[in-house]
Amino acid sequence: MITDYQNEYFKFYQLFKGNYYKGVSILRGILNDPVLARELVTNKAAMFAIYTDCLRSNVDGMCVDALNASAYADEGLITYLNAIMEKSFVDIPTLVANDDMNTVITNLAAMNAVAASTAAMNAVAASSTAMNAVAASSTAMNAVVASTAAMNAVAASTTAMNAVIASSTAMNAVASSAAAMNSVLKSSNARTAIAGYSGLNSLYNTIMATISNTTYFSKKYDYIDSGSKCAIPNSGTDSTSTANQSIFLCKKAGAWSDGTQVTVSVKHLQTGVSSGGTTTTSGGGYSTDDMSTGGVPLTVVCIGGATIQESGDAYISGIFAYAI
Repeated sequence: MITDYQNEYFKFYQLFKGNYYKGVSILRGILNDPVLARELVTNKAAMFAIYTDCLRSNVDGMCVDALNASAYADEGLITYLNAIMEKSFVDIPTLVANDDMNTVITNLAAMNAVAASTAAMNAVAASSTAMNAVAASSTAMNAVVASTAAMNAVAASTTAMNAVIASSTAMNAVASSAAAMNSVLKSSNARTAIAGYSGLNSLYNTIMATISNTTYFSKKYDYIDSGSKCAIPNSGTDSTSTANQSIFLCKKAGAWSDGTQVTVSVKHLQTGVSSGGTTTTSGGGYSTDDMSTGGVPLTVVCIGGATIQESGDAYISGIFAYAI
């Protein structure tokens, strides 16, 4: 037997979802009327209808976007969380500040809703307790990296980024997502944080695959024989001492002249701290990524671009990628 609640849900679902763009326009009209808006965002059936499939890659997500852009976003989110989790959360600050957040992060639908809300994610990102819980949960991090709003909030927060780099679960999720890496590289705060992640080089292959996404990155194979270099838009590179929204994946190092011993250290342009190094006498091959032409493997990741520190005349070469 269909209950009154279910009937109400179906009506709202058809109103906001079934009409696609018309539904979004209707929702925006309601949200522009304070009386109607308040009645809507306190209605569990309505909020459940709006948040259903909120992260699908089609027009349905526009309903959640419209709600999140309104003055009633927090109230609507709390109503939805109470509906799907059968809880009685009061507001976002209270939710984030206590153990209730631990309940939310284990529920993918709940985390998807939180991650879609800039206001909610700003609150989460500002709380070390909440972010530590999020960073340790693969469920929560999958929701976070799938949301631009969530990743922008995390990338802008030192508290949040400290939680991310303290968790291999969180760093694996970020490194595996082109959208998440794009957000991280566009934030100087986030670049500084991940440059200090001790396990960054272990994510080399993961990041190499991630930057192959041409929607989020342009890239170029290039070398550094002295000084610093970073990626720039349109698959270019630039010799500069200023870090930017780029990343360097070193593939090899070598002596400029074969047979001459050199010692090489590859530094993050973002922080000036070494990411790795080697000593070799193998030279040549600076413009190619195969070992048969000279040089030795040196697979390290540098944030913001890279700087070479050398003893002798050496080079490093690899992929420079720019977050578009």
